Parts: sequence; structure tokens; C-alpha cells
Amino acid sequence: MHISKNFYRLIKEAENSILAHSMLEKGDRVLLGLSGGPDSIALFKVLSHLSGKMGFALLAAHVNYGLRGEDSDLDEALALQTAAGAGIPFFLKKAAIRGDSFSREGESLQALARKIRFDFFAATAQKEGITKVALAHNKNDQAETIIYNFLRGSGPRGLRGMTPVSKVGPLTLIRPFLGVTRSGIMAYLDGEGVFYRIDRTNGENKYFRNRIRNRLLPFIKKEFGLDVSGSLSGMGEVLGEENNYLEEMVKAIYNNLNIRDVLDWVDLEPYPEALRRRIIYEFLCLRCPDVYLTAGKILSSSGCMRKGRGTSLIDLKEAVRARISYGRLSIEKPAAAKKGFSYSFTPEATHCIKEAGVEISAEVAEKGAFDGSSYKDPGESFLDYGRLRGRALVLRSRKPGDRFSPYGIKGVKKLKEFFIDCKVPAGTRDDVPLLCDGDRVICIPGARTDNDFIVTENTAEILKLTVKGNKYYEFFHK
Repeated sequence: MHISKNFYRLIKEAENSILAHSMLEKGDRVLLGLSGGPDSIALFKVLSHLSGKMGFALLAAHVNYGLRGEDSDLDEALALQTAAGAGIPFFLKKAAIRGDSFSREGESLQALARKIRFDFFAATAQKEGITKVALAHNKNDQAETIIYNFLRGSGPRGLRGMTPVSKVGPLTLIRPFLGVTRSGIMAYLDGEGVFYRIDRTNGENKYFRNRIRNRLLPFIKKEFGLDVSGSLSGMGEVLGEENNYLEEMVKAIYNNLNIRDVLDWVDLEPYPEALRRRIIYEFLCLRCPDVYLTAGKILSSSGCMRKGRGTSLIDLKEAVRARISYGRLSIEKPAAAKKGFSYSFTPEATHCIKEAGVEISAEVAEKGAFDGSSYKDPGESFLDYGRLRGRALVLRSRKPGDRFSPYGIKGVKKLKEFFIDCKVPAGTRDDVPLLCDGDRVICIPGARTDNDFIVTENTAEILKLTVKGNKYYEFFHK
């Protein structure tokens, strides 16, 4: 079988990349995304040629989105014809995206198409025992991706571009053409008269990436005489190797920290800023894997955590935010609005407040030798019971405008300001139970009592409150 120089060059470049990055093993079942475009047709020809030599099985998959009418059907027909002509199993999905369907959840058309495509690949992989999914991204695509990520404010991970081998959910993706130029692909196809389809929307500049390909890169080449595909691809490879090393280091640190739902600045402080940012990135990625994180968001998170005061919110995606409260980072996702609670209070009883996750026990006793300390023991409060007799007491959540005169502080203070002074996280404040007489706040059980209700030398009987469960009271004893 005669092989042209151009085809031989493609085969060797792909084979070298496969071997260098350990993309394939004997016995692999490889699903190729076959769009019918020049890149995927060329990769199909190359992998068909290599499958026998390298001992893997090749399969092909195509998604017809129905967006371009007859052109979409012609793409499908070519993909099917190409696979059938080589005796390769072929899998098809007809998606029929409507014009109004891609606005849901803020998704762009391209993002929705990508989701449909990868869901189809994953379903086919599970059903057919696929071990790898091959994509036909080339060196020019890599340059466009790096510039795209740079303009979006990406950090080192984005500036490395696409990796030769990567994971998307359950799929292992391989890109054997990542070191191959678009001109090399076209030289082979046009030189041998291999038929392929051109997506005319690639020439439309309404998409960000298309403007990079059609306007920015030609401008750089014209004005500066530079074809940056090679230099950017090389930069991406170097950054990729360095990033892999740092990622392994950060994963080891992260696992040792035993982080759960909250990342505390105390855990980050011993490390240099470069590692802190990567630990923050790891934390956010594990909890929001589908969120694109810019360098700016990571820098903002690190800066807010370092300050260690107040509460800051950073939008990650629609209705998902990073909450940084007094140096502690957590993820805030949409939830049903919290309803306030209010329960009648009875001495000599145990009160369960399910909304706050607490149990408050109350008992009345003679003062005896009690020394008058009303709030020194976390989780316990002692009040002058004589001042409480005859009052319609309730245990409730906070209300706008609540005020009280906390023991140890002169004058009246807004409850909200007191919470802020004690660094109670904003997300916790609605869960703090209050012992009240109507609008009058008498005590934060286990934490602080109003000056008018503390135990004094004139107290005859005391009311003891003991809190179990939610340890909100610890914020008031720091």
C-alpha cells in the first residue's frame, strides 16, 4: 500500500504523540468523535491505519444537532459513509436543538452542544466498553484555546491549553493531533482528494473563538510576522508539565489538611501564596466541578480570606457563590429561604428547636453558692429567675431591629452588630436561638445574657439554660 509523504508525516506525528503521552494500550476500545470536518476525517484515517499495528479497536460517533438543516444531514451522511467504508462501528445521535433551547440555565449554544456531545460519548462508552475517546484538536486549536483562556483571565491551568490526555467525568480523552498543524492536515486531505465537510458557521464571527481564529491570529501574523501556533503550543506544553507537578504537590497537602465543607485561613497561612491559591482552587473545583474559575476569582478569594473579617460573596456561576466569612471559605448554593422559628418557653422543660439543630434544657434552682458568672461556661447561661416571672417567654430566631444590652458591654447594641463583633458567620445567624419577651431579647442561650437579667447578689432563684447540638455559642466565647 502506497502512503504519501503528507499522510506518512501525519501518521508519525500522531504515533509519536500517542507513545510519548501513553495515550493507548493494546486492547483499548477507542471512540472517535467524527464530525465530518477535515480534522476528524484525517484523524479517522490515521487511527484506522494505526489500529492494527498498535492493537486497539476503533469506533466512531457523530452527533447531528440539526442546527444547519441540510448541511447537518450532509455532515452525518459523510461520517456514516466514512465509517462504513472502513468497516468501523458507527454510533449516531440526533439532538435537534431548537433555537430557544440553549438559553436555559444561561448556557450558550456551544456549551449546550458540548454537553450533549459528551453525554452521548459517555453513554456510548458505558454501553460499548469504550476505554478512550479520541478528539481531533490540532496545534492551531491549541493556540486559539490558550489565547481564549488568556483573554478570560485564566491562571496557569488555562494557559497550558488542552492536554494530550485528560478526564471529563468518566471519560478519558486523548488528542493525538495536538502537535499537528492545520496546514499539515489540509495538505494531506487536499493532496489525496479526501472528501471532508466545512462548517460554514466557523467563518461567522459572532462567536468569541471564531473571532480569535478569523481576526486576531491573522492580524498578529500580518502585523508582527508571527505564526504563534508553534510558540503558544510549546508554552502550553511547558506550563502543562509544571502544572502537573504542582497539582500533585497540592493534592498531597490538601489531603493532609483533611478539609471538609469549610476551608479555614488558619490551614492556609503556613504556605506560600502560590500554594494557597492552588489549595483554594482545589477546594472550589471539588465542590463546583462545572464552574470556570478565573485567576481573578482565586485572587479575590485568597485576599478576602487573608483579611479575616466581615463576609464577602464571590459569584462563581448562576446562583452559586463562594462565601468568605471571617477567614473561612464555603460554597453557597441555592436553597429554600429559611423560615423563622418561635416556640413557647417553659421553665423546667427541654426545648427541641429542629430549625436550629439545638436542644435547650431549662431548670430553676435556688441561688445557693452560685458566684454570679452568667456566661463563662460555653453552652450554659444563668439568669435571675425572679426577673422573668410572669413574662410570656419564647425561644425564637432573630428579627430585624433586635437589640439588647449584653452583659459586659455598656448600653444597648443592635443584635446584628453584636453578631458581627463576635464574628458569627452570616449563614449561621438565623440559626441562633434567642430567649425573648416579645421584642425584648433577654438572652442568647449558652452565650450572653442581657444586663437586666444577670444573676446578682439580690437574686433568690436562678434559671439555668444548657445548650446541646449546634455549638453556635462558641463564636461568643472566643
